[in-house]
Amino acid sequence: MNKQSAPTPGLAPRRVALEALLAWQNNGAYLQEQLQDSVLNLPERDRALAWELSFGVCRNYRRLQAAVHAYSVQCKPTQVLEVSLALGLYQLFFLDRVPHHAAVHVTVELVRKFEGQGASRYANAILQRALREGLPALPADPVEALSIEFSMPDWLVTRWLAEPGVTLETLRERLKENRKVPRQWIRVNVQKTNVEEMRSRLDLPLESVWGERWIDVGQRIGALVRSEKFRQGYFSVQNPAADLLADLLKPEPGHAVWDACAAPGGKSALLLERFPEIALTASDVDQQRIKSFSDLNSRLGLPSFRTLVCDATQPEFGAEFDRILLDVPCSNLGVIGRRPEVPLRLDPKSLDNVVDRQQRILEGASKCLKPGGVLVYATCSPEREETFGVIESFLAKHPDFILDDAADFVDARFVKDNCVLAHDAALGFDGFFGARLRKKD
Repeated sequence: MNKQSAPTPGLAPRRVALEALLAWQNNGAYLQEQLQDSVLNLPERDRALAWELSFGVCRNYRRLQAAVHAYSVQCKPTQVLEVSLALGLYQLFFLDRVPHHAAVHVTVELVRKFEGQGASRYANAILQRALREGLPALPADPVEALSIEFSMPDWLVTRWLAEPGVTLETLRERLKENRKVPRQWIRVNVQKTNVEEMRSRLDLPLESVWGERWIDVGQRIGALVRSEKFRQGYFSVQNPAADLLADLLKPEPGHAVWDACAAPGGKSALLLERFPEIALTASDVDQQRIKSFSDLNSRLGLPSFRTLVCDATQPEFGAEFDRILLDVPCSNLGVIGRRPEVPLRLDPKSLDNVVDRQQRILEGASKCLKPGGVLVYATCSPEREETFGVIESFLAKHPDFILDDAADFVDARFVKDNCVLAHDAALGFDGFFGARLRKKD
């Protein structure tokens, strides 16, 4: 009887990473959503490796792809072979914890599983050459060099270089910052506990706390979201930049509040935790994404609120809300560290389409605001077209709206031209924009 061969140690997390990267390339899937379920059957250590490999390869994909193509002079690799080799090269040149011989061996076995014996021999030859020669030099052209080194499309690097005051050196620092692994924060549910008790329970230093409900937990987030305290609703995962938007909105007890692009529900939860006496309506255009709102009741135990499917460009409400939060769909260019897939799927036309949708959402939702009410327009993008440009265009058409000065509601260090523009790397804040629009009485 033939004995079944034992599984190759370390193959499982690399297979999960390969499948996540292929889903990103073929279906536009976000790595985070793809990995959340696919890592569940892996041991803790392998889960962390699958996440590291997936995001690390994505953050460096153009550099790794260029190396694969430079070494593959004899034939054009298939997609699976190219991504597998990118995984192997990432381990060789960007991941210190994996010995070179192990990185080569497991990558070759991964290719064998997916592409067969011949392809695995070819993969071994490519990786051995890479070990001898190192990564190919970057191109002489500065735009192309930055694009490949930091895995950005050429058009986006060219666009950012054209911004006032930007140089190759300052842009390189900005791109380097974008590629860093972002800090992970939790939002403490102060209806159930307090930030000091939670910090002490997690044995974290005092400097990890920001404000009344935010704790920087570093890279412990995976274990925390599987903990009993998370299941009991003592905390949620969110970046503290969201608190600035709640400060801008500043609803009062009894106010009718509409979170118009609410899924997956993080900002709705924040509003209900901070302002439990509001009457909240949370909606999204996607029926499937509405299901995530159940977390606010079942896990967090927050006050009751109304949920519904609604296209904010064509809402069925009258002018019935005192406060409206519009965290609109955007390019996500303010959260590249968290979503490194974003720039590689974006092109100038898709950016134009995003801006058009943002303008239509703002136009539609603004009709549902009471006189004297406040609408906060927000994006997780710093691009002018999606931020100041949308606001300027709207105000030019609507003299019955006023842009309030954000400095009256949040720390002035987060304010630019009367709006919130938070992208504080030192604090670990995501890139957020917020504008407080008030409708005249």
